[in-house]
Amino acid sequence: MWGTLNNKEIWQGEICNRAKDVSLYWLEGTILPFVTEKNQLFQYLSIRFDVTNRKNAEHVMRQQANREKLLRAITDGISQSLNLQTIFDTACEENRKVIDADRVAIFKFDQDLRCNQGEFAAESLAIDFPSVLNVKVCDPCLVKITALHKCGIN
Repeated sequence: MWGTLNNKEIWQGEICNRAKDVSLYWLEGTILPFVTEKNQLFQYLSIRFDVTNRKNAEHVMRQQANREKLLRAITDGISQSLNLQTIFDTACEENRKVIDADRVAIFKFDQDLRCNQGEFAAESLAIDFPSVLNVKVCDPCLVKITALHKCGIN
């Protein structure tokens, strides 16, 4: 933007700003530089329109497209194999790609009623993290989390 204006050219585009309440808002605008007879910049005229709602709608549409892409990839993986491990592996891999995470894993609780232990049944790693596959986990916090979830509290 500033390179264009310093060259005494009209700039057009979108800008993301931060409001005083720290929320983000988007402006689409045009900035016209004014120059003196000696070709010196002396002021700018800015015409802007708030396009936050449009940008938010575009973001929601991109998220929806990503979810649909994820579901297609998982469905394709499942249809190619009825092996549960392959399904878990495919789900982890495709989820990791869509959310651009370093690691996505599926945790399998032991079938006892205590709900405080289990192991990771599948994972997808973007970089060289140590694997947690088949690592037994016993954590009393899992009981609290499971109890809250059963009560409908997230």
